[in-house]
Amino acid sequence: MDRARRDPDAYPAGLAPVPRVSLTLEEAAAALGMSLAHFRRHVLPELRVIRSGGVRLVSVEELNRWAQRRATLAGAA
Repeated sequence: MDRARRDPDAYPAGLAPVPRVSLTLEEAAAALGMSLAHFRRHVLPELRVIRSGGVRLVSVEELNRWAQRRATLAGAA
C-alpha cells in the first residue's frame, strides 16, 4: 500500500496539495467544532451527502450553507 493511501495528508513527491472539496463525516464534525455524535444526530439529517460505495462525504460548500442557514445574532432569543 502506498503512503498516500495510508496517510490522507501525505502527497506524492512533486505533487502540490490541492484544496479539499469534500470531507469525511469525522472531518465535517471537526470543521464545525462538534462531536461526531452531535453531528450525526443534529446536523447530518439536514445535509446533502456524496455517496461512493460505503463512503459518505460532505462538501465544504454544503457545510458552509448549513452554517449560514443556522446562524443567528448572538443577542437573539
